Amino acid sequence: MEAKITKKMKFEGMIAYFKGEDTDLTETQFIEFCEEQIADLDKKAAKAKERAAAKRAEADELQRMVEGVLTEEYQTVADIAEQVLPLVTEDMGEVSTQKIISRITKLVEAQVAEKKQVTVEAEGKKRKCMAYRLAEVTCGDPDAEVEE
Repeated sequence: MEAKITKKMKFEGMIAYFKGEDTDLTETQFIEFCEEQIADLDKKAAKAKERAAAKRAEADELQRMVEGVLTEEYQTVADIAEQVLPLVTEDMGEVSTQKIISRITKLVEAQVAEKKQVTVEAEGKKRKCMAYRLAEVTCGDPDAEVEE
């Protein structure tokens, strides 16, 4: 019964071959081994791409939730988080206030939401914090000519 040739043995054989030493493996075996390794790397890359896409989709779901709770009235991050956190599902993993702030920031950058500094009174003290709301949609000048 033939002994199984391991990856380590193949790598050692390749090193010996390139050093000009004798090896039990043929060039064809080296080529097949390299092609197998390339195929494995391609599979790993495809799996990583799938996982990244799933993570982005999960993040997009949180962003849609955040956008869904925004209204035309300014709300603080605490108010928004208070509305979003009960909507979070188990498959989304742990959602922190920081993740919610990140999604709000993305919405502001995309001009879907707008922010404004407001003064909030809490426990008898006034403090300034950022508040967010849906951005106002402007349709432009109704008298402007439309290019076709």
